[in-house]
Amino acid sequence: GMVGGGSRVEGSKKEGHEGKGKHQIIAEETGEEDLEAFIQTMAAALDKKVLHYKGKIGNIQKQLKAAEGSEIYLRQGDALSQNRHLYKKRMERIAVPDWSQINSEGEAETLEIELDPEKGLTANAELFYKKYRKGKRALERLEPMMEKAEKEILILQRYQKFLQEKASILTGGNDENRGEEKERLVEETRQLLEDLYSKLIREKILVPDLAQKARTSEEASSSFQKNKNSNQAQKKNKKHSKSSSTTLKDIDKFTSPSGFTVLAGRSASANEHVSFQLTKRNQVWFHVRNLPGSHVLIRADFDKVDMADIEFAAKIAAWHSHGKDET
Repeated sequence: GMVGGGSRVEGSKKEGHEGKGKHQIIAEETGEEDLEAFIQTMAAALDKKVLHYKGKIGNIQKQLKAAEGSEIYLRQGDALSQNRHLYKKRMERIAVPDWSQINSEGEAETLEIELDPEKGLTANAELFYKKYRKGKRALERLEPMMEKAEKEILILQRYQKFLQEKASILTGGNDENRGEEKERLVEETRQLLEDLYSKLIREKILVPDLAQKARTSEEASSSFQKNKNSNQAQKKNKKHSKSSSTTLKDIDKFTSPSGFTVLAGRSASANEHVSFQLTKRNQVWFHVRNLPGSHVLIRADFDKVDMADIEFAAKIAAWHSHGKDET
């Protein structure tokens, strides 16, 4: 079996990585240990994102309402400019006919306008035009934002519906299928859910919790050190400078299909160095379960790693293990 990640992600060497779902690696990266938790993680991420966009839409609607009301400023500016003969210096309020609004009798509606007495008619009119232009710019900016947010919610809701439908199959929602047919349906459903999980990560809807991986790495490192006997510790202290250079020489370097650097240790000290010093909190490393062999690190952020990179690193770990001849 393969073990990977700072938090030791497990799979199965005998089954191989071809055809294996990415969630077998992702699940333990995020601390998930069973399918129910795996599904709940996706559901919670989708719910959170939907709430985020609903809140965003609410804020945009408030701004749109204010911006749509800016049409009155254009009417005030025009009415004031068209009725200069009614204006007197230092006026604080003026009532003027607004010919853009005609009543049923064919007469212009009267518009009451508040003025700045310290400014003249032209300056007051320009104030209204300026407010109108500001509102118009806001509409041009907000309307596409609203359209995008509404589309995002529709996409998220489709994901939610898909997740609910597939989860019901795995939780016994479809008992009509029996035997091999049911097994096939369940396996297909698992694969679809794994694909959805990967998609949610790529679209930044779901972010794997890598804190657990870091804690596990630190605990493993601590345990590794404590379990060394005193003779080994003394040897290490005497040969510290020599072992440092030897450790680096015992690390092989490869390039993954996506172009990421992949490191593989060829000794116990090199493996420790790869796993506990070179691995960053958001990276993944592998080794073969229950067999001596290399620790293999993909030096890239987890959300940028493709399945091809994972398979590449897993094969390196398998080849550099004592079980490389097993099938």
